Amino acid sequence: MRVQRFEPFLKALIPVSGGGVIREAKTFAEAGFKGAGPYGLIVSFASGGSLYANIVSSAPPGGDDHTQPETIVEGEPPTPVPLPDLELSGGKVRTRDVEQYLRALILNSGNPEVAAVRVLSEKDGFHKYGMNIEFHRRNVCHLYFLQTLPAGRTPQSGQDYQWLEAM
Repeated sequence: MRVQRFEPFLKALIPVSGGGVIREAKTFAEAGFKGAGPYGLIVSFASGGSLYANIVSSAPPGGDDHTQPETIVEGEPPTPVPLPDLELSGGKVRTRDVEQYLRALILNSGNPEVAAVRVLSEKDGFHKYGMNIEFHRRNVCHLYFLQTLPAGRTPQSGQDYQWLEAM
């Protein structure tokens, strides 16, 4: 799944409601956000905090000619997992809980293009939060938590990848 299809797919999975922890999900384009690549989501929480998640992708082996229609490859969808509770604690939502919640939404979607989802908090690397979504097509979409912001804050250049434990 190319990033152009993954972004709206992920946005559609995120439940937003006036009474829930997640209040809104917008694409970077919808929000007019230009502080990262063209693809990503801004998720706003009942705490007033927000997550800016950048989405980039890597091509399958042999490359990907974007002048041609995307080749869709389906296989066995991942095994569903229990959907973790997403709740406010001390008026904030924990960043790791959001990561696990988004992972479960993708795994539980039943999408036959998705092969696996690996969260970044479970491995050592530069990115502390986010995930790699692997597809049967053998490409990967990388969802990097760009900025995690408390209530009343807006993204600032130079603060990318300086994660809060809770928003």
